[in-house]
Amino acid sequence: MNNIDLMNYWIESADEDYNVMLDLKEKNRNTYCLFFGQMVI
Repeated sequence: MNNIDLMNYWIESADEDYNVMLDLKEKNRNTYCLFFGQMVI
């Protein structure tokens, strides 16, 4: 795995975590929402 592949992996992972964070926010699951928010950052 080269650096470009690694960066793409992290970007895709952050994008998925962001979507999970938004879903959790809608359901007022704030603790888990914050956890996924930090994963995005």
